[in-house]
Amino acid sequence: MTARRFSARADELMLRIQPLLAGHGPELQGAVIADLCAIWIAGHRCSDPAQERQIYEELLALHKEHVRELVQMYVEGRS
Repeated sequence: MTARRFSARADELMLRIQPLLAGHGPELQGAVIADLCAIWIAGHRCSDPAQERQIYEELLALHKEHVRELVQMYVEGRS
């Protein structure tokens, strides 16, 4: 899948999820998003617990950076 197609599919899915969160306070929205992120990260399994822990840390760092970039994009109005 191309990067452009991947981005389009992510945007399509996000647009489908937004109405489910709309109208709920930011605390509840954040709790749901955090839970979904935890499920996503925990789904990356391997047989070596130390390596698995490293994978989790790397995914968290990558996710944090991506979220930071997206926040900046939305703050600047380039959605």
